[in-house]
Amino acid sequence: QGWGAMRTGRHVVLCGVLVCVGKNVGVREVVFDSAVRDVQWAGKDFSTVFVQTSRGRLYTSTLGPHAVWNDVTDDLRATQASLAEATTVDSVVVSPADPSVVLVCGTFKSHYLSDNAGATWRRLRHQATIHSVVFHATRPRWALVSTWTDACSERAAQEGAPCQHMLYITKDLGRTFQLVASYVVQFNWGDRQMDQQDRIYFTHFRKKTGNQPKLTLWSKDVDFVYTDNQGGQVRRVIEHGNKFLVSNRFIFVARVKDDLAQTVVLEVSADGARSFSPARVKDDL
Repeated sequence: QGWGAMRTGRHVVLCGVLVCVGKNVGVREVVFDSAVRDVQWAGKDFSTVFVQTSRGRLYTSTLGPHAVWNDVTDDLRATQASLAEATTVDSVVVSPADPSVVLVCGTFKSHYLSDNAGATWRRLRHQATIHSVVFHATRPRWALVSTWTDACSERAAQEGAPCQHMLYITKDLGRTFQLVASYVVQFNWGDRQMDQQDRIYFTHFRKKTGNQPKLTLWSKDVDFVYTDNQGGQVRRVIEHGNKFLVSNRFIFVARVKDDLAQTVVLEVSADGARSFSPARVKDDL
């Protein structure tokens, strides 16, 4: 017997399917506090489901014919007795290497991690608001974590401290963090199919002073680079490379051709960034 879920507004419809005969055996509707924003499955057999709502509440249940849904949002805050503010969930991320590892990113610099599909939680030791997280494809304890410094927030602006996007790596599920790079635009792990799963690709601004500009236009001040030792050495691959995609043995990079005309060239690599060639695109990008 298998179970699935559909989200429609503030409702999640749970469907039980008898696989061997293909007959529906049950449909049940669950109503939450607000519209469903995201649904994530976790656990060794993906039987634990997390539902995040638009109001920042987090619900969880183990799917089955007698599933019970629990709002665990306030339980997260209970892991940190000194935290006065109410927790609002911003995102939920499940590790592809171990689906029992779940990270909940919240507001007020409150982020929580579980290594048993939500049975227990602990607060991450990171005192900045997490912007995005990318778990490693094969190492369940590794993850890339990016944050914007406090100076980027008007409410917490600090005179003399620049606003910048920082990239960190954790190798112990958030107990410690190591800085990889600053003034980062985009980042991701290398392709597992190319045996580059430990490589970190990213784009960043060359200038490392002052407030980091927002990349609202193509910029010649941004380069595409990678590191094989978590930031110890950084190799520039494509000058003026602004955006990139690592997918199915290919790497695609948008390189600025003319920043005044706002045109780019799509560069493609099929050998793990050892060489690139322009994609055959009929029209200007």
